[in-house]
This record gives sequence, structure tokens and C-alpha cells, in this order.
Amino acid sequence: MASVLAVLGLVILVVLATLQVRRRIQGFFRERRFARARRLEDKAQRVLRRSGFVIAGRKVRRRVWLEVDGEREAFVVEADYLVRGLAEELLVAEVKTGTLAPRATYMPTRRQLLEYDLAFAEAEGLLLVDMEQERVAEVRFPTPDEIVRSLSL
Repeated sequence: MASVLAVLGLVILVVLATLQVRRRIQGFFRERRFARARRLEDKAQRVLRRSGFVIAGRKVRRRVWLEVDGEREAFVVEADYLVRGLAEELLVAEVKTGTLAPRATYMPTRRQLLEYDLAFAEAEGLLLVDMEQERVAEVRFPTPDEIVRSLSL
């Protein structure tokens, strides 16, 4: 019986040690990914300037709200950059890295851009900065009227 308990205890220790090592490895790679994303977000300023935009703000926050069962609940939205275009228009610029995130049709990115479109009502447009390609794309969502009109086609 004692040997069975010893083996069981050893198995538990090995499992716990394996889980701890796995967590540390995942944390290491997560930190590397975040550090790369931060570096490329800094580099995005140069890409935006090279594309003709002037940086008007970085890490700009807006406090917005929604209603749940008639009760307002506030939250904060933070855009990577606010920039001015050639015609002095104000635009929200979101910086993305990786293979999927820089795509405007990638669901989390699309939803984030839509949230910015609502939260930064003073902005006249949205930019998606793909740091893998060092490319700036203008993104526009249809208006509610355009959506309704497209349904009747």
C-alpha cells in the first residue's frame, strides 16, 4: 500500500511540475509576442507618417456606455493612434501584427474597428495598419441606411 501511495504521489508531482513548466513556457512565448507587438506599434508611427498622416494622439481613450436592461454600464475604449490625413480629417488608426489580426474581416479585428467607429464619433474614418506588410488600409463600415438599401436589392 505504501508503494502505491508513493507512486501516486510521484505521479502527482510529475503532473504538477509538467503543468508549471508548461505555464512558464507559454508565458515566455506570450511575453515575446507582446514585446514584438509593442515594438511594431512604436514603428507604426513611421509607417503612418510615411503614408502622409500626422500623429494627433497615441493610446487615446474614450469612455462610452451601453445599456443592459435599462441600466447604463460604462467602459473604456482605447485606440492605438488618432491621426490627421492630408485633408486634415481625423482618423482612428489601429495597429495589428500577425497573420490574421491585420485583416479587417477577421472577426475580433472587425468588431474592434466597429467599436472604434462608434466610440470615436468625431473621427471621420478608420485605418488598419498591417505591420507585417507595413501597409495602411482605410476601412469603412456601411451606414444603417446603406444596409437597409442593400436588403431590398
